[in-house]
Amino acid sequence: MRRLSALAVTRLGQPHHPLRLSQARKPARWTPPSNQASLSPPWQGDSSTALAVVIMRPGLPDIRLGPYAFPHQATSVASSLRLQMHSTQHVDGTTVTVQPYRPHLTHQDPHVPTDTFQLARMMDEEEPSAVMGHDFPDLWARLHAHEGHDRASSIWRAACTMYDAIHSEAVSE
Repeated sequence: MRRLSALAVTRLGQPHHPLRLSQARKPARWTPPSNQASLSPPWQGDSSTALAVVIMRPGLPDIRLGPYAFPHQATSVASSLRLQMHSTQHVDGTTVTVQPYRPHLTHQDPHVPTDTFQLARMMDEEEPSAVMGHDFPDLWARLHAHEGHDRASSIWRAACTMYDAIHSEAVSE
């Protein structure tokens, strides 16, 4: 209760910290932000605010993941992919950057399904590259970038079990 008494309240009813008042600032009436905010995602209305994660691989086409509605999502995925490059095969000189979303370019859907059956089907459909490192980011790298290590590990383990079950049924028939 004592900490609250450190704040002074002006005649307008706004709390003022003593440090703000020490710089001779005049209190101004607080106005709430506009309620006219758009409810549609940024990439559907104004594409200038949406972002994409771009993986540039020398000698190979760029991979664009997006759109991301918020900068923290794009930077989180980009940093996760950069960290994974320390322990995964990739083309030398590969860079991962966050860039503005450009709707006229081809983008991959950034989200990987977390349903184990869908993920097992995607594992089955994913073609491995003939050259090591050309398929970065693979399905695991994208899942890890979006879900984090702990959650991605448990989802991946269940999907691998499902994948093995699907293929053991195909072999037994």
